[in-house]
Amino acid sequence: MDDWDAWKMALDDVDAETAELIIQLRLEDLSTPEPEPVAKVTCSACSHEHPAHDVVKAPCEHDYCAACLENLYRACMTDESLFPPRCCRQPFPWELVRDLLSQELQSAFAAKRVELETQDRTYCHVATCSAFIPPDDYVADSAPCPKCQRSTCIECKRESHTGVCGEDDETEEFLATARQNGCLCGAQFCYLCAATWKTCPCAQWDEERLLERAAAHVNNAGAGAGGHQAPNHAAQVARAAEHLRENHECEHGRWTRRTTGSLRCEECRWYQQRFVDECDRCHLRACYRCRTNRL
Repeated sequence: MDDWDAWKMALDDVDAETAELIIQLRLEDLSTPEPEPVAKVTCSACSHEHPAHDVVKAPCEHDYCAACLENLYRACMTDESLFPPRCCRQPFPWELVRDLLSQELQSAFAAKRVELETQDRTYCHVATCSAFIPPDDYVADSAPCPKCQRSTCIECKRESHTGVCGEDDETEEFLATARQNGCLCGAQFCYLCAATWKTCPCAQWDEERLLERAAAHVNNAGAGAGGHQAPNHAAQVARAAEHLRENHECEHGRWTRRTTGSLRCEECRWYQQRFVDECDRCHLRACYRCRTNRL
């Protein structure tokens, strides 16, 4: 109550000691400061509001809550296309997100990170084991397995041995072709003729697959309109195919949010409830996670 006159009238019906106690309690209540409002930030991934202390800002300026970060870091340990954890192609600094992850996940990710960052990985040659062997454990050309204690050759990835590694005929033939055409690690070459990439007349894409992709784009844009093809469907597919021929190497620089048509992500194949994002150049449709964390 804020009306002290009403308080006084109510206190007339109680004894003096009780009235004094009520007044003291009321004064203490009035002197208690209101709690400061908790600042909230909207997570870019889940679109929910969270206390600011449970949110980090990625290098690209998108905000991520602890739950979405935990989900992303767990996913990247089983889906290598999500590693390193990133948004808009910019990795999350470990020191930025570490404290928002559980202790269990911090330990699991630290171990898995060594494996995922190793370029030429060695796994135990024993098929029933196949454990990853960290490079720090190598002894010369041999990698002792921390799980079953068997040793694997880090060169041929078979059981450790003495002497030069033996190669099977198929592998040796492939390596000879690579040497003959000057293909070193990181070189790009045509799989059809082995010439340096884009210096030969070979097709750079499978025409049938390109037409399928063009048809999918046209169908995505028209989905939800009763399921009927437009009279000019073939012409639309032809135009989309020509667009893909000219823009097949797309960096996905700009996106437009779509709430109509097909809401299925073409990367992870999951259907989205509210929207998908469509690349302005190649018209790929992707969910928010694939667009920001995978592509």
